[in-house]
Amino acid sequence: MSNKKKSALIARVLALCLAASALAGCSNKPAQSQVTTAPTEITQATQPTQPPAGSLAHVEAEGSLQAWELSAQVWSSSNGATVTLTAQPRAYENGQGASLVVRLEGKEVENVSCNWDGNYFTASVDLEAADGYEYECVFFPAQGAGEHYTLSDAYDSLVYMKRSLDAYCNLYISDFKDADGKFTVTAGWASVQLPQLTTAGTTIGFQKAQLVFTLNGETIETQDIDLPKGEGEGSYESSLSNISFTMPQMDDDYQLDLSLVVTLTNGEELTANGGSWFYNNNELKMAAG
Repeated sequence: MSNKKKSALIARVLALCLAASALAGCSNKPAQSQVTTAPTEITQATQPTQPPAGSLAHVEAEGSLQAWELSAQVWSSSNGATVTLTAQPRAYENGQGASLVVRLEGKEVENVSCNWDGNYFTASVDLEAADGYEYECVFFPAQGAGEHYTLSDAYDSLVYMKRSLDAYCNLYISDFKDADGKFTVTAGWASVQLPQLTTAGTTIGFQKAQLVFTLNGETIETQDIDLPKGEGEGSYESSLSNISFTMPQMDDDYQLDLSLVVTLTNGEELTANGGSWFYNNNELKMAAG
């Protein structure tokens, strides 16, 4: 091969190498950096949420509050309870709030802001045993005025907390007669109310009821009576008629009493006096009051 041809071949080879080198240089060029923006954080405070529907006892027909309920945990001393509000908004968004307000005899005794747990507003208050509590939830929408929801009407046991912590019985004698050596109840009423609020894990039931007829404090005669379940929770009640006891010998300074004695499953006995009687001019009279 001539020197001229060799030179031309070398030139072409060099040109090809330069081109390959240029291409290799382009393929090894660092990628251009991209400007990125941090994603906007979406939290419960900026994103409306919808709690599960139908999980609370009381549903509101309108307003920002969808549902709510009150619950109580009785103290071990049984002289008060911790009352908790659970409230569900129709949709939660930033700026909403709620509070639990408690009044007694018209005076505000508690006003507690609720916490938001991701599904519900909750708040708890410690209340000593008393009757006449009023409960209210004040809901604060993100915009607009606060909305007031009365809670008391649905929870008599929390309104009348002192009474609901205790068991009690009643005996009312509206008519009687004294004839043929018998004292007869012709019309009356007996009832028992078990505690509507009890400490956790405690169950108190009704065991038996007796009418106890006494003379000057000494028992003359007793009679068991049936008290079927009443309409309210833990209530037992019955009308009384044609219940007779043997009439003892009476002097003017003697006193007859008829009482209801109720035994509960925990051994507790409840007593209610239905009336006292005495003789006046040979006629049996019921003591007033």
